[in-house]
Amino acid sequence: MENWFVYAILSALFTGLGVFAHKVAVERGYKNTAVTIIGDATIILLALLFYALWGFGSGSWGLGIAVALATGFLYVLALLSRMEAMKNIDTAIFLPLYKTTGPLIAIFIGILFFSEWFSKSEVFGMTLGIIVPLLLIHKKEHTRQNNLPLGVVFMLSASFLTVSAQALAKFGTQIFENIFLFVALSTFFSMIGGLFVHFFFSKDKNKQELLETFKHFGVIAIAVFAGFMQFLSYSLVMFAYKDGPLAIVYTINSFYILIPIVLSIIFYKEHFNLRKALAIGLSILAIFFLH
Repeated sequence: MENWFVYAILSALFTGLGVFAHKVAVERGYKNTAVTIIGDATIILLALLFYALWGFGSGSWGLGIAVALATGFLYVLALLSRMEAMKNIDTAIFLPLYKTTGPLIAIFIGILFFSEWFSKSEVFGMTLGIIVPLLLIHKKEHTRQNNLPLGVVFMLSASFLTVSAQALAKFGTQIFENIFLFVALSTFFSMIGGLFVHFFFSKDKNKQELLETFKHFGVIAIAVFAGFMQFLSYSLVMFAYKDGPLAIVYTINSFYILIPIVLSIIFYKEHFNLRKALAIGLSILAIFFLH
């Protein structure tokens, strides 16, 4: 089993745990912006620490900063697209479609820009990975959407921008000898962009109320935990991208959506049915074929 494959699986696990931490924060009424800011700061500090402990290393600073800035910029555009998509379609339909189109776009970009090619087994595994999110859509969802066509357009835009950012991140693994520097830089630019989005596009712009949130120990604790999980996830997916194909790594990482689903069922007694059980089973089967 290649190292990059193990890194990809672990990145999905830690991504899912980080997302569930945000779910816990929402359930407790914590402001998502505060959790995100503290989480991003945790990622940056840990990345810089590991950058120093790893021995710094060499690389092209000018190109690295430019690519990290572009990666952060694409994440911000993807965030705006996701926000617009979820104004028009429910999260319950947005997320599965988003996680289905992402791997398809990753396959196209991987073939076009990284000359990737896949065996029949890998194609079958990725096909299963594309099907899995669709199982999470209930047949009644279409009746509750504000503007399904417009929502789908923004969803496709968000998918393309997110995968493009991931493709740049894969390219970024070749720039610095020490990938933790790229993790720190891209997260910094993404955090700055996220703050810009919050204060210029979000309805919740109360700076004083946001600052008061930072004094809450519970917010800090859950945010640091989320940041730690995301640091592990981002670093591991970068190691996976260094040697592994974009499409397969991205597809494996997209299975993270099952982690918060399972944990929400366990801790918050959320709805569980045959479709969700089948999605979990197919995800495990898909990973087997992707190896």
